[in-house]
Amino acid sequence: MSTDKEIPGSPDITSKDISMEDVMTEIDSDHDGNVEFTEAAMYFLYSRTIWVNAVALIAMFVQSKYGFIIDQSLQTEILLFVNMWLRTKTTKPITWKK
Repeated sequence: MSTDKEIPGSPDITSKDISMEDVMTEIDSDHDGNVEFTEAAMYFLYSRTIWVNAVALIAMFVQSKYGFIIDQSLQTEILLFVNMWLRTKTTKPITWKK
């Protein structure tokens, strides 16, 4: 009993006579010899890094008016490490247009 299901319109990938040229013809859409990869981008409002820095900016303005709760140099160091940690979690570039 075979569990292979054929998808209509798909090439027969079990065939042993597929050449590298055939593969390149299928994936090289503009036939320039290069394969272009497009990476999915994230809209900037969905970025954790943007939000953390926006909140930090608002906190800076509020503290400059009403007084600092934490020393400025300590706040800078905390924000630096939070941004470095968020950078390790980044998987997609951001885009400014939706």
